[in-house]
Amino acid sequence: QIPGSLVCGEVGGIPPAGFDFGNSPTQTNTLDLRGRVIVQRTGAGTQGVVRSVQASHMVAASFVVAGATVKYVQGLKPETVSFVVTGETYDGGAEDLACAEYLEALLRDKSPDVTSFLDRVRNSRDGQQFRNAGLSHAPVTDIDHCTSVNKFDFAMPVTRKNGRHFMRAVRP
Repeated sequence: QIPGSLVCGEVGGIPPAGFDFGNSPTQTNTLDLRGRVIVQRTGAGTQGVVRSVQASHMVAASFVVAGATVKYVQGLKPETVSFVVTGETYDGGAEDLACAEYLEALLRDKSPDVTSFLDRVRNSRDGQQFRNAGLSHAPVTDIDHCTSVNKFDFAMPVTRKNGRHFMRAVRP
């Protein structure tokens, strides 16, 4: 429906047939995607966005944009902040919960040591899959990409228009 767009994502960690690429930052970090529309489908994160129908504001978050995300949210001056932890339930979404708790500590003006939060990500069930060299959909280097704190200086607010969700990088 969107000419020239690319489709990326995963179902159960595996890129679906017909997708342009999967959900691996190792496999996409060298692509020049400037000016391209990316249509994304994931088994957790995008599902959380679609299901958050009552949210007045949504911001996708991760460790790589943690600082910018906190600045962006603080700029909204919300009365409350809710975190939608979208990870799989078999280990409680440990990696997503660790990120949410880290962001919460930052929002409360604490100075948390990020090491313990990142260790939780690396030791989670999903984090363990990256130690199994040879998985084409989950290269060993993905865990390093996902745990690079404040690698980017933008937040990722999500907006809705005509029944679709859009996310664009915004510098707070």
